[in-house]
Amino acid sequence: NNNNNNNSIRVMIVDDSSFNRSILERHLKKHFYIIESVANGLEALNLIKSKGNNFDLILMDLLMPVMNGYEATQQIRAFEKENCLKETPIFAVSGDLNDKTRKMCTDSGMTGVFSKPLEMSEVYEVIHKILLSKSNTVNINDDNEENKISQQQNLSSKDNNESTDNSLQTKS
Repeated sequence: NNNNNNNSIRVMIVDDSSFNRSILERHLKKHFYIIESVANGLEALNLIKSKGNNFDLILMDLLMPVMNGYEATQQIRAFEKENCLKETPIFAVSGDLNDKTRKMCTDSGMTGVFSKPLEMSEVYEVIHKILLSKSNTVNINDDNEENKISQQQNLSSKDNNESTDNSLQTKS
């Protein structure tokens, strides 16, 4: 559904792969979301600081040059806390989501994780919750732990039913 409310959803894509950024941008722009893309965690942090943290969702790659996704998330959380800002949902996007990586994501302050190849339906489900939370008093983090666990289980066991066009490839 492409409706006028979608243009108020702002998504930041943080990935050092221009290929991955362009695929995500293409899918999200189909739904008229406002997209900003950066190539590393430091650029993400600077964008958050310059824009006053007005993003609804951040899709964060983990392994990037300059500043990785873990450090960027920690710095963003510190900035939000220092400035009494609401926490922006930050979801890791990674091809390597073993238990250690998942724990590092949680410990750094990430909201959840998406596995590569990325299932866009999972991303749209999170965005739908954000839309609901913007229009109602629903808090996206109300069932945060339960969501994280179910998303991790679903993502690790989910078979890729969508076409290759709908998924990001893992880095080689």
